[in-house]
Amino acid sequence: MKMLFSKLLVVGLFFLLLGGSSFSIHAQDSGNINDNLFTFQQSYQAGQEDILGNWMGGTEVVHLTEHKGKLYAGVGYWKDHPYFFDKGNEPWTGAQILVKEASIFPWCVEENIGWFSVRVDGLRSIPILDANGKVVDHLLIAGSTDYMDDSFSVWLRNDANGKWEKSTICTGDVAESTRSFGYHLDVKTGEYLVFAGTTKGRVFSGVVDALHPTEVKWNAEPEIVKKDCRVMAFTEANDDLYCSIGDTLYKRVDGVQSHWEEQVLPDAISQGRENDPMVIRGLTTIPNPNGKGEVILFSRENTGQIYHFDPNKPDATFFELDVVSYFTQEWGDRRGGLIAYNDMVPYQIPGSDTTVQLVSIQIHHPDESYDNPRSYFLIRWPSGDYTYQVVHDPSIPYHPELRALRCICPSPWDAKEIFVGGFDCNKKLSHNTAWIMKGTFLSQPDDVPSYSSYESILDICYLDTDSDPSLTSLDIFTPDRSASLPVLIWVHGGGWRKGDKGNALLRGEETSLPKHICLEGYVVVSVNYRLSPEAVFPTHARDVAAAASWVYTHIQEYGGDPSRLNIAGHSAGAHLTAYVSCNEDLLKEFGLTRESFRTSTPVDTRAYNLESVAKQNGGKLPIYLEVIFSQDPEKWKDASPAYFVKSPSNEESAIPPTFLYVSAGDLPSINPEKIQLVEEFKNTLLDAGVQASCYYAPEKNHNEIALALGNPDDSVGQAFLQFLNQYNRR
Repeated sequence: MKMLFSKLLVVGLFFLLLGGSSFSIHAQDSGNINDNLFTFQQSYQAGQEDILGNWMGGTEVVHLTEHKGKLYAGVGYWKDHPYFFDKGNEPWTGAQILVKEASIFPWCVEENIGWFSVRVDGLRSIPILDANGKVVDHLLIAGSTDYMDDSFSVWLRNDANGKWEKSTICTGDVAESTRSFGYHLDVKTGEYLVFAGTTKGRVFSGVVDALHPTEVKWNAEPEIVKKDCRVMAFTEANDDLYCSIGDTLYKRVDGVQSHWEEQVLPDAISQGRENDPMVIRGLTTIPNPNGKGEVILFSRENTGQIYHFDPNKPDATFFELDVVSYFTQEWGDRRGGLIAYNDMVPYQIPGSDTTVQLVSIQIHHPDESYDNPRSYFLIRWPSGDYTYQVVHDPSIPYHPELRALRCICPSPWDAKEIFVGGFDCNKKLSHNTAWIMKGTFLSQPDDVPSYSSYESILDICYLDTDSDPSLTSLDIFTPDRSASLPVLIWVHGGGWRKGDKGNALLRGEETSLPKHICLEGYVVVSVNYRLSPEAVFPTHARDVAAAASWVYTHIQEYGGDPSRLNIAGHSAGAHLTAYVSCNEDLLKEFGLTRESFRTSTPVDTRAYNLESVAKQNGGKLPIYLEVIFSQDPEKWKDASPAYFVKSPSNEESAIPPTFLYVSAGDLPSINPEKIQLVEEFKNTLLDAGVQASCYYAPEKNHNEIALALGNPDDSVGQAFLQFLNQYNRR
């Protein structure tokens, strides 16, 4: 790792020393930093159901894009066999849009575009500007061919209801689709425009209203037509909009009578190799390495080169990389070489000010068959040097084919992560070949100590009462009393009537919560609380709040950092966790606020809104809840965490990011009523501006999901630790 970072430093210094000097770069001579900067693991492989039982298939992942903190994938079924028919137990869905709500969450189907739509040809999140040029919103837009529609349309996501809506541009060729999207503020008219570039060489524009971004007013007449060519890409440079159509680069001239001007490129660019079509791909704007302003990176489609084009000096277009020669030099030979399917994605190297471009390619090592389990992409460094990266998950025994990496997107959640996806059918019949991999940057680990043991301090009384003192006691598990580590407060389950702070989850050997979490540099505190029927709600919650207050005041003595408190609980403890972390008035009684917690993790309960629970149960609570919360509807509200999310008296501090676990392994299938209640609470949090997400574990039952939290080899435990680290290691 020291060698790797030394090389990164050398690259950075080299770029600084260039000082913008003007010369043509032949980057294939600089392959001295090809250490892999990322490790990869499988994120999605076609041929499975999502957590709600929706089929996820596909032959190609054509696009990945971030939109409002989530990751979306456009999945196509081009060359799937046979079209439009069920394949055994696999339904035909048509092209799909998948969504991933967080790094640790699985992919889910958000939209099936339509029975007669085969591919998501375009997918992009467009920034929406107000009259002052300020970004006020984003619009997620998709293009897909519907072979039975007599109109040409795109799809817009309505973020208010989570639905995708068809937006018709014009009537026309049913075999036409949108391949690329652009956006631009017309400096002459003041209109903010979105552009759709089609697979038939047409560019349409539409006016966007910042107050109603999903109501695009399309101009049915195209601004430009170049038949039988795809509009491959758009980019803005020096406040002008450019697009590439086939072998031509165009610049838009703004105004009421707007038009597009062909840009003259040097002859050397269009005089390519034999059988190498001059299709311009990957338009991407970067700072001008040879002076002021911006230049445009672009590539040739097959076995070609990468150039940068200076709009102010068209004759000074610079050659940067001959991809064929580069990989031939690296490997002795190569096969294939399609460059930059979409754009060249900017990515800031974690822990540095260096921004690179990640370039998708289809390239094959000469010693590997086409069905090889590796894919590759290029990194363009600020100096103009290029290196390549290998995509492969060594943990998969029977690795799927990764032919063609065609899309790249930095993670919306973690600067050290990227997502890459692909497969290119190459005009051959394919089935369930679409794939997505997650890459993690190989940076030096955070300055977090690792531990091999921890100390247990048991039965500390946090509140004096007339009850059994053990019911208001807590246990502390700390790896280092002299440190200042983040703290996890754990609230046990048991139906509010039984349970103990020292249950199996806390006292197990290899998979106990302390062993898993403490050794990762956390202090774990497990709390008891008084139980029903002797205790009447909200006594249970008041005890948990009192325990949190004690922890805040005293945890420094045991190696904990009071500014990094986290709370989690299972079953009844999940209800109490959510209740305490949402109820500002209760916390204030004990000297805390909702912002006293970094995170909240309720594990497997449905008691978020008791009115909703009763509504599902014929107007009354189930017996096990009735004995705790009564059958008096007036009391349900005050016992429901959801009520305190928007309570006017509870708006003084923010509810912590909330991670909701859901199990279903004790049922024949995922319980839709349970999902409805959890999703309702999640949406209540989201509507209030709280970061909230759900993790479904359909293979776990109610007890197994809790025990899995302490298992570092289980995805449930891994997800829990990753969530804690996300908010405690920054």
